[in-house]
Amino acid sequence: MHPEHLGPYRIARLLGRGGMGAVFEGVHGDTGERVAVKVLSASLADEPSFRARFAAEIETLKTLHHPNIVRLIGYGEQDGQLFYAMELIDGNNLHDLLRQGRRFGWREVAEFAVQVSLALKHAHDHGVIHRDLKPANLLLASDGTIRLTDFGIAKLFGATHLTAAGGIIGTIDYMAPEQADGEPVTPRSDLYSLGGVMYALLLGRPPFTGRTAIEVLSRMRAGPPDPIRRFQAEVPEELDDIILQLLDRDPQKRVATPIVLAKRLRATLHALNEDRLARSTAIDENGELDEGASPSGTGSDSAVARAGRSEPDDESPTPKKASTGSYDVATREISSSRLHDIPWDEETIGGDAVPSSARETPEPSTQFGTRGGTVAQTRFTSIEEEHAKSGREPDAASRGARGASWMQTASFAGLAVGLVALIAVAWTATRPPSADRLFARIQEGVLAAETGDYQAVRREMDEFLERFAEDPRAGRVQGHRDDHDAHRLWRRLEREARKAGGAEYLPDVERTFMTAMREEGVRPQRAAELFRDLARFRAEPMSDRQRECVDVAARRAARRPAASAPDGAGEGESEQPVPPSESASGDQP
Repeated sequence: MHPEHLGPYRIARLLGRGGMGAVFEGVHGDTGERVAVKVLSASLADEPSFRARFAAEIETLKTLHHPNIVRLIGYGEQDGQLFYAMELIDGNNLHDLLRQGRRFGWREVAEFAVQVSLALKHAHDHGVIHRDLKPANLLLASDGTIRLTDFGIAKLFGATHLTAAGGIIGTIDYMAPEQADGEPVTPRSDLYSLGGVMYALLLGRPPFTGRTAIEVLSRMRAGPPDPIRRFQAEVPEELDDIILQLLDRDPQKRVATPIVLAKRLRATLHALNEDRLARSTAIDENGELDEGASPSGTGSDSAVARAGRSEPDDESPTPKKASTGSYDVATREISSSRLHDIPWDEETIGGDAVPSSARETPEPSTQFGTRGGTVAQTRFTSIEEEHAKSGREPDAASRGARGASWMQTASFAGLAVGLVALIAVAWTATRPPSADRLFARIQEGVLAAETGDYQAVRREMDEFLERFAEDPRAGRVQGHRDDHDAHRLWRRLEREARKAGGAEYLPDVERTFMTAMREEGVRPQRAAELFRDLARFRAEPMSDRQRECVDVAARRAARRPAASAPDGAGEGESEQPVPPSESASGDQP
């Protein structure tokens, strides 16, 4: 029997149950807004430590505002029951789709991973590690976007006192080895889990399977998973390599950051078939999706469900026969004591959930006191109202809803302010931009220029380098300009190759340059070697375009010195550019 009301919401129906409680569809009594209401288990609510954990969870969710993360709407307590409301997503979670027999194409999986990477980038920037990334926590909305949900077991870097030393949290099928071993987790632990999700979407099963969690851990310890191409030959080798790198047991050998992963995936998709990128999303410097682009859809077979289905009792995909035995689909959320029975090396290393350097933080502002007896009082806090009280700016929809009431009384003042602003704008427009302002515009536009006006961004780069050559940021601006010049040349060569009937009809210098640019998104070390070879090339006569290839290669070789780290593992990857789209207006010879 479910409650009839929780806070301002009338409970319509049960959507699902999970280990921490139940999820209902709720309808706001005044606005009619439909939400997913998550009610925490009553037995857990009696524990003071759990209430502190719940308060920290709410604090976590408050900080996350991203188009690929399910949004928190409000939270409260009624009759001792803790609950919070999230936006309701029309769509299925990927776990349910796998159970229904759905298999995903490699392009689709790569584009999903780009969106998840951007969501993780946003969360990591706010000090949040998900810790339980799996298909059941990824919703495929009816518009084709991927939404990451259930940060309920994620913790802020500063909330470590809520996790016992050596404790682990997560689902074993997609858990990073260091997390399973009770060691501190890092953002790269989430990247391991994302690699496991990509693996499962392509093959219908996690990287390691077994009848029990202990069996899964033993196989994870034994060695790397089987390459995907062993079972799905159509999956490109480049994508298989990226996934296997994400699944490396050593966190330092994984892709460095979510934004680096997103850029590598985009570059790989482009290199394999640039004509299929028209519906891919653009990535800006902050890891956000370009508002002018729409994510790739998934076709007519995307079912319509509800967000509450992100917490099924079964957390693993449909069983598949394998040479290693049958696959137990039961949820593998097991205690730390069971995990620590399986040593990874000669000894098991325990640890807190996050680095000790992040332990001292202020207490969260969200407070839920110890439950004593029956609580009759109902409390509910809307995130929008909380923003208004704290002085933080609400979202655009909220501002518009309230705007009409006060704008009539403030019209005269608004006209006066507008006149002053107009004068200020006119005055500002006549002044050349400062170094800070010009650099900010370059940073905002440099990757957006993939689908916009390349020449406008290039002019700002030229202006910065001319006026502020001594600025410490001039090197970064020069690097951006070199990147765009290189990709512009690459696109010109691609067009010439198509006209000629193939790249094999181009001169060796131009063909080598194209190969180096293509390798840059997949094997950076190999690309650096090719650029160095081109930079040393001397032959006469050379055409202007061949000389341009040599000059651009020399600049890129100078920025990418030889490194001993494996491809994709170095810090230099963080500046890896993404090829501009075919439609960029600046991409003209």
